[in-house]
Order: sequence, then structure tokens, then C-alpha cells
Amino acid sequence: MEKEQILRHRAAENAMKEIDVMEAIAKPVEVLKFSLLNRLYAMDIKYVSEVSYIREITPIPGTPQFVAGVINLRGKIISAINIKTLFSLEERGLTEQNRLIVLKNNSNIIFGVICDAIGEITKMDLATLEEPPANFPSGLTRYISGIFPDNTILLNANKLTTSNEIIIKK
Repeated sequence: MEKEQILRHRAAENAMKEIDVMEAIAKPVEVLKFSLLNRLYAMDIKYVSEVSYIREITPIPGTPQFVAGVINLRGKIISAINIKTLFSLEERGLTEQNRLIVLKNNSNIIFGVICDAIGEITKMDLATLEEPPANFPSGLTRYISGIFPDNTILLNANKLTTSNEIIIKK
């Protein structure tokens, strides 16, 4: 009987180890899905402050081409970044469907990125991410964490909110 108890104890320990391994492999993250030019993108929700309608964008002379301008969002002036221009994607102009995803990070950097439409907030598994194909625009691959099996492109919001290309500290 004692051997049987030892074997059962070991089997239970091994089963727990397998569960721990599966939990370590599965890395769920909550993301906000949105679209740009009929492709689905996602961003980690912890970097998203809010989603807003785009009312009036005031252009700022002398800024990089990807800076669409600034928006007054309830008394706060927020820079609006056109990520299609930043990623060297085709530009089709703004419509009433466009939204501004306001991003923030731990350093209190806040700006908005313009997207074509907002999707859902859902959980996705980071363990299923694949590398982007080599034919992706180079402007885009700098900010991609990977592509999910459903072809949703995960943008690295941390890189976006800390990029020296976007954040100008002069």
C-alpha cells in the first residue's frame, strides 16, 4: 500500500507541474481591436486611456508628417498621430467612422492614434503570436509584437508610447 500512495502522490505532483507549465505557456492579454485599411490590429488595453470621437483636429505647422495635429479633449490638448502615415500605409482621409485611441504610459505620456474603426475588447493569447512576414512595411514592423492566428496584428503600445520618433522631448 505504501508504494501505491507514493506513486499516487508523485502522479498528483506531476499533474500539478503540467498545469503550471500550461499556465506559463498561455499568456492571455486583454486587447482593444481596431481597424486600419480593412486589417485588424490590437493593442494591450493597459495602455489605452479611452476611445473618443474625432471632432476637430487643429494642425500644427512644423511637426512631422504623421502628426495630424492636436485635439481638445474635455479641456486637455492631446496630440493626434496618424499611424497610417507613421507606418507608411495608404491614406484615405478621415470619416465619421474614425476614432481616436488615447494612449498613456507610466511616464504620463499621453497622445491619441487615429484608427478607422473600433472593434472589441477581448483576451488573446500571446503564446500564439507569430512573426510578421518579411513583406510588411518597415515603418510598421518596428511597432509590431506579432500576428495572432486570426491575422490580428498586435501593436507594441509600449514602443509607441516611448518611441523617440513619436515623443519629442525638446
